[in-house]
Amino acid sequence: LPSSPPLPPSSPPVPPSPPVPPSPREMDCTQHSIVHLEDSPTKKVTFEDRLKELHDALEETTPDAEKISRGLVNLILYRHHCILTRYSETYQSDLLVSLQEKLTPDAFKAAEYLLNGFLKASANLLKEAIEENDHSTVDLILMVLLCSSTQQVEDIAKEFPATTAEKRDLNEVLTENLLGELQRFVAALLKGHREEEHSSADEILAKMDASRLHKATEFKWDGEDNVFNEVFIKRNMEQLKLTFHFFSDESGTDITELILQEFTFHLQKALLNLVYIANNGLTKFLAKFAHESRSKSHFLTVLLWIVSARFEVDLKEVSVEYTAKYGSPLTDLIEGANLSEDCRTLLINLCHAVW
Repeated sequence: LPSSPPLPPSSPPVPPSPPVPPSPREMDCTQHSIVHLEDSPTKKVTFEDRLKELHDALEETTPDAEKISRGLVNLILYRHHCILTRYSETYQSDLLVSLQEKLTPDAFKAAEYLLNGFLKASANLLKEAIEENDHSTVDLILMVLLCSSTQQVEDIAKEFPATTAEKRDLNEVLTENLLGELQRFVAALLKGHREEEHSSADEILAKMDASRLHKATEFKWDGEDNVFNEVFIKRNMEQLKLTFHFFSDESGTDITELILQEFTFHLQKALLNLVYIANNGLTKFLAKFAHESRSKSHFLTVLLWIVSARFEVDLKEVSVEYTAKYGSPLTDLIEGANLSEDCRTLLINLCHAVW
């Protein structure tokens, strides 16, 4: 029989792809073989290594802001919730106390916001703003409440009593320190009745709400059934955006003109901010709010809350929106701010760490 034709040469085997190391941010700090992006592919860097780096930096006679900042940023990527506890267990000392001794006040506040996480940092910010009790701090209170989801507002309210010696309720404290329509607006926000976001807005409901807003001639805050409470506080952002669109179609004017006509001062500003968030998105609003706060007395607090407290929430998205809107990176805003050098270093390193 004729022999079979020779088989074609087999292709060389494809080597298996090297395993991709898990992201430090996704791993719990109890795991001990995490590869950090700054290290070589063959070097394993553990949480304890990073903890020791920060401890050594804090033990130096002359504080090195860059070392302390880098140590904090490297640790936060392993998840913030266990850093304070593990540092205390390992070195029998309070990390926040050590940082307060080595850093300037504004850098310490940035580090404290970062280590405490978004909810606790926001509760502390509200407490400080309420204690100052002036017109500028009302903007900070509204910033926290308007830029947090319903669940986040609820969780911040749960954290708030721990910030006061008397363990007071957030709603109770705000009721005492705010007046009139603004007081009732904030109380309604704290009740957390905003609807959850859906895949698409309800067109029929949006047209109905737009018609009710257009026909309303006076607005009172005596109960939750009035037009502005139901629409502005209860509807989710996608629903509000569609409602404002139909309002313009029906009335021939923008919703902002109605707000400017019917409301004043902080409540007017709060409603205008809600319109902006609904139409443009939260991260665009935060980028705009940071930029427009440059010349205001609370600029430092705004910057720390957006960069440090919201580091794991949406700092990367805010940075993208800031660059798109203003043609320069968020780090340029930090560079130009009146900050201590160690605070500036920490905030810039945080901005770099999200990429």
